Amino acid sequence: MSDDIKKALSQTALRYLGYRDRFKKEIETRLKKQIIKKKFPEDSFSLIPNILTKLEKAGLINDQELINTYIKNQQSSKLRGPFAIKQRLMQMGATKDLIDSSINKLVTEETQNINIDKLLKKHQPDLGDIKAVLKFQRLLSYRGFDSRLIKKKIAFPSQKE
Repeated sequence: MSDDIKKALSQTALRYLGYRDRFKKEIETRLKKQIIKKKFPEDSFSLIPNILTKLEKAGLINDQELINTYIKNQQSSKLRGPFAIKQRLMQMGATKDLIDSSINKLVTEETQNINIDKLLKKHQPDLGDIKAVLKFQRLLSYRGFDSRLIKKKIAFPSQKE
């Protein structure tokens, strides 16, 4: 019986990985839900660490690589700042230590400035209008950019004089 359950859980994990790369925590949560849904015995939960270890050894789960790829993608195509990226990665189940180390390596002030410039070009706010400046600052804040950097890059019209 245990072999059948292990096989079913392994297939569930592989199917789940088939859609996109997942964090270890995401797969663990999915397998726990599957055990409860299919009403497997309580001792089935002890099979999860073995399945996760096998997937890691096979190279199907690599949290560090997935975090790095995600950060690069969010910066280049979605134009997101470090705070929004970090928040989303935490929701997805990545560990705080891995996220912090990757963000410190990959997100620089220069890349953030480049992304803010791209957003300025895309949205073209009227920087002479206080309401437009505030609205654009909120947009940048929502996208996860540092408030110090936002204020340095986009100042109120009265501050420029």
